[in-house]
Amino acid sequence: MRERILQQVLNEMRVARGREEREAEFRKNAAFRIAYISSAQKAYTDALYNSFLHRKKDAPEVERLHEEYKAALAAHGYSEQDFQAAPVCSECGGKGIVNGEPCKCIRDDFVKALGRECGIDPEGFSLEDFDTSAIKDAAQSESLSKIYSLMSRYVNLYPNVKLRTLVFMGKTGTGKTMLAEAMVRSAVKRGYSALFLTAMNFNNLMLACHTSPYTERESIIHDVMNADLLVLDDLGTEPRLKNVTCEYLLLTLEERAAKKHTTVITSNFTSDDFISHYNERIYSRIFDKRTSLSHTFTGDDLRTM
Repeated sequence: MRERILQQVLNEMRVARGREEREAEFRKNAAFRIAYISSAQKAYTDALYNSFLHRKKDAPEVERLHEEYKAALAAHGYSEQDFQAAPVCSECGGKGIVNGEPCKCIRDDFVKALGRECGIDPEGFSLEDFDTSAIKDAAQSESLSKIYSLMSRYVNLYPNVKLRTLVFMGKTGTGKTMLAEAMVRSAVKRGYSALFLTAMNFNNLMLACHTSPYTERESIIHDVMNADLLVLDDLGTEPRLKNVTCEYLLLTLEERAAKKHTTVITSNFTSDDFISHYNERIYSRIFDKRTSLSHTFTGDDLRTM
């Protein structure tokens, strides 16, 4: 997904650059059809050429003719800048890429396009916006501060992280989903692709994949398997579908782990609930201490504060 959006932005940049150059050339041709402008420009460029050719130190005359040329342009509503496209970025030379990453000249456009594709507004609540001032319970405030701090470091270090499965468990309203949403926004701001799917939507997508012709299945689940960060929200609330729910959840977890992508799971389940509701293979994949981190959210319902 990230590569697709980056290529799209680069193509749009090239199209815009070409349009600017054509428009600049059109303005130049239109201006130089005016005899007053073309003659003033010729006098200036001839004087400049002769000055260089014969090494004459006649700067005042060259400057005078240059001013006359600019005055001729201004008299007809033009300037020299009208005949030039915007300067090429000095960092990337107009390529849009520096060391394999989006150049700063296209970064804002890239992040916005990435956010649209991911269905995520980068300007919403992110990890940097977390504030404990409204949380009355001291223990809950401290716990949330620690997990937000940890996840901020995680996103900032991505993709150079060891743990690829993050599990947020706890009662309804304790902040699991809010943290997951903040993570995907922060990831998009850093230029990484992210998807946020409820367990129900994920289950329905996997059902669509399962019941589609084999040749169409890869395109249906491509972004789920390849997004840098995938959130599966409220896992355990989806209906159990034979040959779909457990099978495709395990497939997703294993394939994403193999590709070193991060999967974030939020759930009201305890760790024991995962075994009874799914199976031991899914449990072992989710709670493998070598590759996973689990955190239990405690305290009051934050939505009532």
